[in-house]
Amino acid sequence: MGKVPKNTSFYKLNKQLLRELGPEAAILIAYIQEYEAQGKECFASRPYIAKQLGISETTLHRLFQRLTKSGHISITRDKNKRFLHTSRLFKMNRQAVQNEQGKLFKMNSEAVQNEHIQRNTLQINKSYKETQEKELLAKQAAADKEAYSNFKKSLLNKQVDYSDLPE
Repeated sequence: MGKVPKNTSFYKLNKQLLRELGPEAAILIAYIQEYEAQGKECFASRPYIAKQLGISETTLHRLFQRLTKSGHISITRDKNKRFLHTSRLFKMNRQAVQNEQGKLFKMNSEAVQNEHIQRNTLQINKSYKETQEKELLAKQAAADKEAYSNFKKSLLNKQVDYSDLPE
């Protein structure tokens, strides 16, 4: 496989459009959508677009006619500039996809936050239990120490009768 030239552009194509309209039309629509995705308007000249897409100006002219007639693109004019737009349907679909992606991102973010909260809660519960166990052990140790001390005192205070011991 050969190298891709440096100035090569890549466009994401809609498979349905590719089947319905053909490759040149799908590429032209993708080219216009690329501008729209960046929040810009496409007002490039016909020779420039034809060169960018690798098609003749005649083919481009036919595509403009066919796609405007079918409603896939619209062309508006302002003085010397011609603006190309994809149809409202494409924009609505793209907006719907972006909304869905936003919802998924939000849901994923919330899931990650919930996971962190659960992890932190488990860690806090574990730390609390460990602290309680340490306090209980400390109390038991103190009680055992006091009991040993009392036992030792009672042994020292006890009078031992040595008369019963054999000589």
